[in-house]
Amino acid sequence: MVTGRGPYFQRVNTLRTVYADAASTTARSGCVRVESGSSDAGAPYDVLVVDDNHALAAVVAESLEHIDNELRASYTTEPGEALAQLRQDRIDCLVTDYEMPELDGLALVDRDETDTPFVVFTQRRDEGVTRAIVDRGGAYLPKGAGREQYRRLATLVHEQLGRDCGSKQ
Repeated sequence: MVTGRGPYFQRVNTLRTVYADAASTTARSGCVRVESGSSDAGAPYDVLVVDDNHALAAVVAESLEHIDNELRASYTTEPGEALAQLRQDRIDCLVTDYEMPELDGLALVDRDETDTPFVVFTQRRDEGVTRAIVDRGGAYLPKGAGREQYRRLATLVHEQLGRDCGSKQ
């Protein structure tokens, strides 16, 4: 279950209903499973979502878990807290916004001493920023509307992990 607090969690409960409907289908998108209830022999991958928008951070984390049962997501709205979690906890992949008031997503990645794989999920559409993300070994995904963006995000997380879809190594 996604961890997080605050009044915006009501939106997450609405999202759970939407994704429960989607999970009842057995459709597949790339390597991302949309089936619910399937078991995996290994532990899930831990994903940390960082976005200064509390509601969006919660929705992204919840969406990743609903779309892909191999992902366990938590979130924070504070880049400084994210750096502490990256140092202290086992985080397999970082999903971060680019534009945040305290520290932008690339500065966050640059300060991460653990070299955690990352995806920058942002509304910023700037070729220079995209190039800088790729140059640092990350993946870029522009924020949009609809569930498909979360399926694509989960696929990018797996690609960043460098693992075959559907199997833990």
